[in-house]
Amino acid sequence: MPHLSVLQQVYHIKEILADTYQKGNKDWLFMKYHHSLDVLQLGEQLIETEPALSLLDHSQKQTLKKSLLWHDIGRAFEKDEQGQTIPNFLHGAEGMHYLKSQLKVDDVALLAAVMVHDRMDLNFLMLDCGALATCPTARFLSPEAKESVFMLNKAFHALPESEKSFVLKAVHLVKDADTLANIQVFEKLINYSKAPSKAFVTPAVFQSINQLSYVDYQDIHSLADQGLVYFGWMYHFHFEATRLLAKKHSFAEKIKTYVLSTLKENKDTDSVSLSLVESQYNKAISLLTSVN
Repeated sequence: MPHLSVLQQVYHIKEILADTYQKGNKDWLFMKYHHSLDVLQLGEQLIETEPALSLLDHSQKQTLKKSLLWHDIGRAFEKDEQGQTIPNFLHGAEGMHYLKSQLKVDDVALLAAVMVHDRMDLNFLMLDCGALATCPTARFLSPEAKESVFMLNKAFHALPESEKSFVLKAVHLVKDADTLANIQVFEKLINYSKAPSKAFVTPAVFQSINQLSYVDYQDIHSLADQGLVYFGWMYHFHFEATRLLAKKHSFAEKIKTYVLSTLKENKDTDSVSLSLVESQYNKAISLLTSVN
């Protein structure tokens, strides 16, 4: 797979150049490399089982697979030479810019899927250029990446409707597969770790999930918070095949059992908060178990 060698090259070069990286940060890059492979594997399952994807032609499926594998390529550049994460670094957009400017990738579907899988929503793709210029998230982009974002936005709007539909399929597939891969990691974590010492839910996280809105990663302070975030993601699965896969692995039930048990062990957890959290979990489980 030619695109796999590119991913290896980028991640390897970053480790060599940043010789001040601590070992933990190298391990982090290694983990993200394997995460990309997991996303590819899960995405391939969705391509074969989701009717909207399985009927695509070979060339389109290859584009989807490259999008899955390359989605986190921007992660190779989000830490400085001291190993610190660059604040508000939008690895999706920066990764898209790298693919476009350095690797000369020009496929709109591939670039769009990489760009918007990150914290950014579809506004970076769907808004016209005038509105995009005032989008709050745009201020976090590097000048070079911002130019690439505007060029991609313009290219997307110039496509015929049939091609726009394929672009959105690519975007939705990468988001779903990335979510499943992250939940798999969380499942492994709760299988092999003891109850965390800080078993609480941050009010801002609970409020965001309850309103089905975006959770700022800076608000996440516990494993229970992370579990709620994954439930929020489950509300936004795009494909029936994704919900079926989550149902098959009982992701919702496993996370609910673990997080509620840790909260109950925490003497600072009040009964009202516990009841609200449990209610939120039950909503998500009901959503997933209703899938045939």
